[in-house]
Amino acid sequence: MPNEFQEAEVKMFMKNNYAFGGNNCCVIASVKPEQSPVTHYQPKRVAITGMGAVNSVGHTLQSMLETMWAQKPLSQLFSPELDDDTRHGFRELLNVMLKNQGVANYMSNRFGAQDVEYELNKPGGVHQVQGLDARKTLRRFDPRKANTISTFALLALTQAMNDAGRKIKRDGQSIGMILGMSKGPHSTVDRYLQSLFPDPTKVRTSEFPGALMNAISTFCSISEGIKGYNTSLATGINAGLGALTYGYELVRQDLQPQMIVGGADENMNTFVICLQALNSDLLLTHDPADFQIYSKDAKGYIPGEGAGMLLIEDLQHAQDRGAHIHAEIVGYGKSSDGCYFAKDDMPARIESMAVAIRQALHEADIEPQEVDLICGTSDGTAARDAVEIGAIRSAFGEARRNLPFVNYNAWFGLVESCVGILNIAVVTEIMKRGEILPIPYTENFCAEDIAFVTQPLKKIVRNALVLGATEGGNHYAVVLRSLA
Repeated sequence: MPNEFQEAEVKMFMKNNYAFGGNNCCVIASVKPEQSPVTHYQPKRVAITGMGAVNSVGHTLQSMLETMWAQKPLSQLFSPELDDDTRHGFRELLNVMLKNQGVANYMSNRFGAQDVEYELNKPGGVHQVQGLDARKTLRRFDPRKANTISTFALLALTQAMNDAGRKIKRDGQSIGMILGMSKGPHSTVDRYLQSLFPDPTKVRTSEFPGALMNAISTFCSISEGIKGYNTSLATGINAGLGALTYGYELVRQDLQPQMIVGGADENMNTFVICLQALNSDLLLTHDPADFQIYSKDAKGYIPGEGAGMLLIEDLQHAQDRGAHIHAEIVGYGKSSDGCYFAKDDMPARIESMAVAIRQALHEADIEPQEVDLICGTSDGTAARDAVEIGAIRSAFGEARRNLPFVNYNAWFGLVESCVGILNIAVVTEIMKRGEILPIPYTENFCAEDIAFVTQPLKKIVRNALVLGATEGGNHYAVVLRSLA
């Protein structure tokens, strides 16, 4: 360690870094060009060989799919309890907020003469994972170290690895993990924040590491011995699709032979649910059928919880080890609309998703008419429905009129980070069965020129397009191909 400045010609330098959770990073760089030879790689083909899920419909992916194909949706949602303390806290918060004139005007414009107390008294429900005993499934499960969201993630992860026939022994470096996050470990964050009151000096510092967004991927990696590339993307709704495209590039560029990608969510507490219902399109209802996507009568979305995971790997590697291949990822597109502060700029948002679709089709080297199925992931709000439908009109033209279009979010609620992953799992099952399930609940669709699937449809699906978007304006399009 030099104690004073030294004159020296630095050709190369190395920077090491260590982060929470055991991630290590080393970068070798130079301020001068051409200090090392140019490298080349042969792009790899990327396959999905493992899938796992847990949500309100089923504790495993297989049970979820069987329930969906049996057409047995939930009859009633789980009702979080709004106790007196929560009501009191909510009223206190509103009183503070309403002292701000801008907030007061917003509340007045949104609810008019409605009493906010009336809104609080509306019956509300969520899709909740119930009756789950993780100890029956997980090998090394310690409930003292696992919060709800980490348990969901680990269950889906182990399902995906078992499905892919992947057991980690001493080769943990050959598999990595990228996890998409929306609201993250909400219950842990809540406990940490609660400990700040009334005396901040007595804060539970032990809760802080578990309140970080990367705590879930860290927990899963430590539990299963995953030692390859590991990171978390906290980009909100459909963060799992961002994780998928990220992991896809690591495999395609031969940087990591196998990757676990996906997302996980746990339900918010009652206080936050009520706040979201007052400030967003979250719908307070007891009836799952009120979650109607692409509907003229759309009322909003119903929250859900759970996890969805995929194991993706080099196609040749998968074939060499005799793995079952659910589908090949043959192309993807990504585009940002730059409209976070201009949500009403619908033309820009529609064009951004259309750009992502065209990129995906171009990389897959297919024409629009070669797509057999489109699966959207809109949350059923009018604006997000309009973006997906507008982008399909732009990218597919007249072909859209006969191109089956589906979305299965209403089955399990809006499991924010991994709705794209869960829908991909359903799409691969459609490829396997040759039958497209209908969009649940919606009857009065918002567009007559789109081929919404309203009844079970027998069809061979070779190429499928999955769409998704985040709150921040990132748009994704992924093309899957059946190799059967």
